[in-house]
Amino acid sequence: MLFINHTELTGSPILMLQVRGPINASTFSDFEDYFKQLLKRNKIYIIMNAAELEYLSSAGIGTILYIQKELVALNGYFIICNLSGEISLLFNLLSFDSVLCIAGTADEATQIMEKQIEIRKSPDFKPKIEKPITSAIKEEKIIDKDSEPAVSRSKGEQEETIEFESPYIVECDKCKGLIRVKRNGTYQCPHCRREFNVLMDQTIVF
Repeated sequence: MLFINHTELTGSPILMLQVRGPINASTFSDFEDYFKQLLKRNKIYIIMNAAELEYLSSAGIGTILYIQKELVALNGYFIICNLSGEISLLFNLLSFDSVLCIAGTADEATQIMEKQIEIRKSPDFKPKIEKPITSAIKEEKIIDKDSEPAVSRSKGEQEETIEFESPYIVECDKCKGLIRVKRNGTYQCPHCRREFNVLMDQTIVF
């Protein structure tokens, strides 16, 4: 279940959007509808606090890129802060850090937003041309749920299976698809069927 609320900073046009839960195929439309309601109220300077964002699927990423595009079109600005290590890694792998403004903390995001508002008030301000959405989203190369080891080993070859402290993203060396894994084992890329091993020390072997 996804919970969304927001606060408006006193004496400022900045809005802090707080999200708790996953943004996935079941919840992304609720997130988008909430955002559209904010737009109707002319809220165009939005900071998304992702401290309690549990999971972000390809549908969720697509919605965030949609939000970014809509705000840019209105000369607004969008910042995400407090991303988890896993989601930060995913954004880096997809080069979203060059498309979206990502801040470490809410205070840092507020400072950045205040500067952006000042810039947009300048008569010399020219809106930035929106970058195209990456093909990784168009082709839906992100797996929305945890992948399980897909290839069994013979009894003599099996090593102990352990669950990692936190899931992480593996990029296929053949098709560049992204697979979310949470334990060691032998996997098969769901996009191109390339096999790879995840060792107990989290080393990836293709």
